[in-house]
Amino acid sequence: MAAAVVVALGVVVGLQWFGQSSVKYGFEAGDDRWSPLWGGDKVTYEATAAVAYEGQQSLQVTTILASDDEDKSIGITHGVESLRPGMKVTMYLRVPTKQKASIRFFAYDSRSDEAWAPETPGPGNEIPLPTDTDWTEYVWTVPEVDEVTAIGVEIYQWTDEPVTIWLDAVNW
Repeated sequence: MAAAVVVALGVVVGLQWFGQSSVKYGFEAGDDRWSPLWGGDKVTYEATAAVAYEGQQSLQVTTILASDDEDKSIGITHGVESLRPGMKVTMYLRVPTKQKASIRFFAYDSRSDEAWAPETPGPGNEIPLPTDTDWTEYVWTVPEVDEVTAIGVEIYQWTDEPVTIWLDAVNW
């Protein structure tokens, strides 16, 4: 009986451990190689200890210039090899105040062409940023691409006023 309890406990612990996704990008050691994919001169970014969803740091992203004038995004081209179409990506975003912006998610294919997540399929289908200063979970689906070579977040900015977003705990 005692052996059966030990085996059962081991199975439960094993399932819990393997069933949990680990944070791929927590920005504890810096920007984790995230960088602007479009509009680089209109995007500043740095790891900051000002706020964090998990750990001690997050990635602070600030953009300038309305999106009618230039598209802007932040993303990663390294460490995405395990992503496949249909997989879910989770990330946490926070804003210092209500921002005049919204976001869309995408993946690059083998030709570095963007494909939009089904949750944000095209212009006018952006997702609002949080309306308060709490961390908000965003879950999106990797779109149909032949190969995932990057993932990113487009920041659609309504005015020229700077937009600040904190990003943390990106996983899949």
